Amino acid sequence: MGRKRHAFPSWARRTAGTEEQVRQVEQFILDGSASCREYFSVQTGEGTDRGLQSLQIDDWRALLEKPAQP
Repeated sequence: MGRKRHAFPSWARRTAGTEEQVRQVEQFILDGSASCREYFSVQTGEGTDRGLQSLQIDDWRALLEKPAQP
């Protein structure tokens, strides 16, 4: 299992249903403990753009096998 970095704004908009959900997820991550922010390698902007810029998450895949038809 590897880790993959995602640009937060585009990743969140693809996975969340509304802009309000994007804002809530961003705030939840930014308010998290230092160890959580470190684990996810949270990067924030500088200056006036201090929002969440990117994070790194575990990358995993599930492999499934379809049973043979009789």
